Amino acid sequence: MTQDIPLKLRCKMCGRDLSDPAKTIDDLPGIRLKMNVEKGQGVLWLSALYGSYNVESTLPIREGEIVTLSCPHCKMLLPESRTCDRCGAPLVFLSLHGNLGDVQVCRRKGCRNHVIEFSDFSKMQAFFDQYPDAIRKKKD
Repeated sequence: MTQDIPLKLRCKMCGRDLSDPAKTIDDLPGIRLKMNVEKGQGVLWLSALYGSYNVESTLPIREGEIVTLSCPHCKMLLPESRTCDRCGAPLVFLSLHGNLGDVQVCRRKGCRNHVIEFSDFSKMQAFFDQYPDAIRKKKD
């Protein structure tokens, strides 16, 4: 069984922390992002637990709608990495603290695709050193 992993994420553009201690999701500070949707501009909070799909927002988002996401600090659009292999929407980059790698999140409401990617093996080893619960554990 894989445990949910609490991640600390930064903006890929300005490097600032995206944690919002004023808004908790899954008992952790949410990951705060600016969003643009059909109904206007608002704020979106993602769970900091990798493996959780809990999200809150200040505006309703239609199921299947593709959300435009940007940094609440520098206001830059989050860079897109590639197309989601599940639904075809763009994935956006968020950086793991410590330059360990990136988390990529699908922009489509309802799609649960997200990926951790490392630039090289040493970064992957550093990630597992920092997040030992990320290693799959055998069921007893």
